Amino acid sequence: DIAGAHGLAGPGGARVCDFGFGSIGSLRMLASLGAHAVGIEIDDMLRALYVEPGDTGSIPLCSAAPPDSDSGTLTLAFGQWPGDDDVRTIVTTAARGAGAGGFDLFISKNTLKRGYIHPTRAFRSRAVGEGLIDLGVSDETFVRQVHASLADGGLFLIYNLSPKLIDTDEAYIPWADGRCPFGRKLLDDIGFEVIAFDVDDTPLARLMAHALSWDQRGMDIDGTLFGLYTLLRKRE
Repeated sequence: DIAGAHGLAGPGGARVCDFGFGSIGSLRMLASLGAHAVGIEIDDMLRALYVEPGDTGSIPLCSAAPPDSDSGTLTLAFGQWPGDDDVRTIVTTAARGAGAGGFDLFISKNTLKRGYIHPTRAFRSRAVGEGLIDLGVSDETFVRQVHASLADGGLFLIYNLSPKLIDTDEAYIPWADGRCPFGRKLLDDIGFEVIAFDVDDTPLARLMAHALSWDQRGMDIDGTLFGLYTLLRKRE
């Protein structure tokens, strides 16, 4: 919905990359609507899980796909991106396939959090590095690679759901800091138009959580769930 409000016509024919996809469901849905979906993950359990015939490659269209849509595709790349050469090759090939100029949309959901990438303080009762994400490259290199992977006018969306951030030594948990991990100046200098930066999406996030009955799992949705997003466009 956010990308659609800023120029993405729809999933049909779109090239979409999900960094840290976590599970195949959302990618499969995009591909079944005609998108060319690419997922990047470092989790070896997921690498072992998604090996069945039909998990990747050409994906049959679902009944909700627009009429006359071409079949979508699903590609998975496992390893550290962009530092791993093999992973970078898989992603680049998918982004530029069939003469495409790159991804129309690059998404990160609950992965690129400031608390994971640049925690504001040390936190106790955790092994060193546990609960953090090491991108393997500098912020500048990572952002440049995202920029290079996008078609002109392509969108980079960082969307994070988080519990309430309590920034004290005893209570600090990194995943509660859902702010963008990259500085606004860096994003602008590399060539992104900053459409939205750390915009509060909490009302809609909570609406989604109630619709999915997360409260029936014991979650205090209205007291502990918060949403933030940052939306960037590659300048043409």
